[in-house]
Amino acid sequence: MQTGNLRLYADAQYSSPYAMSVFVALEVAMLHKIWLACYF
Repeated sequence: MQTGNLRLYADAQYSSPYAMSVFVALEVAMLHKIWLACYF
């Protein structure tokens, strides 16, 4: 999984809480996709 890479990228790129929340939302969406792919 590339969660670590996303976090590193976010740490390097984000300049506001809004940008950080976008990254968190993307991360959650990806995790949900993985869960759905695994279970359904």
